[in-house]
Amino acid sequence: MKNILFVSLLALIGLSACETYPKYSKPKAIIVENTQTFDKTYDKVWSAVVDFFVEENYAVDKIDKTSGLIISYKMELGEFRAQQMMDNFYCDCGQNEQMAFISNSHEKDGVSVLPNHIQIFINVQDTGNGIKVKINPQYESFYYEYKDREYRINYPCISIGGLEKKIFKYIELYK
Repeated sequence: MKNILFVSLLALIGLSACETYPKYSKPKAIIVENTQTFDKTYDKVWSAVVDFFVEENYAVDKIDKTSGLIISYKMELGEFRAQQMMDNFYCDCGQNEQMAFISNSHEKDGVSVLPNHIQIFINVQDTGNGIKVKINPQYESFYYEYKDREYRINYPCISIGGLEKKIFKYIELYK
């Protein structure tokens, strides 16, 4: 009986030393206004969207004015630009408790997971009642370093509307 208790105690101690993945809280789903109609010419709206890509340094992968489609390359984000996106409410990739520990943050729920990549899909269509613009940014977050070993963990990211608002405002003010 003593042997069983001793072995059980050793197993419990051994298991408690095992590494575990950090606690992660998924982003909360929200409804984002990603479509807006403008009372401008197709050419004016199209030019505004193209100029936005140029001004914000988003490299264009596919562009077809006839179909109204513009797609950026999947762009890797540096830490500074990723933080800017979080600060401007572009996306939410959830919260990670372990990252709060590593960064010496005292936030109770952990720190925000930053996006690693962004790709923007924009469709411009003449509806006959105005020019409709639909924006679908896709954010991706992965990679996590844990105790000197690298684990790849994919974090789901969702748009929270900041980029869409910025593009719509740009189109609205475009002359």
